[in-house]
Amino acid sequence: MYRRIELIFHFPIQEGSINDMIHGLCGVSNEDVSDPWIKMNSPRKSINKNVRFYFTEAGWEKFGRNTVAACIRTQQKYRVLAVEEHDVDVIYKDEFQVCIRPKRKDRPRKPGLKQES
Repeated sequence: MYRRIELIFHFPIQEGSINDMIHGLCGVSNEDVSDPWIKMNSPRKSINKNVRFYFTEAGWEKFGRNTVAACIRTQQKYRVLAVEEHDVDVIYKDEFQVCIRPKRKDRPRKPGLKQES
């Protein structure tokens, strides 16, 4: 199982309504929330923008739990997403984190496109 922490920020856009901004840890956050995970290794290769980083089990134990504790302590709203390892394509992996994208499903071909044999 891979886990991802997303931070939730509430911004009033007009009286009586709220617009939520949700993003991963590498965005706007306070120092207390970023301290537990900021010392993780950076990938040693260029990574496509259409991916998301998740903690491995070891990463969750070492960094994720402490980050959630910091969110609770500072009253930072958050959510934890979990995915099964077999449901995603892994682009990068180290001991503590994986960079993933959803598995591609076979999409029907557009009319008029030739399929190679």
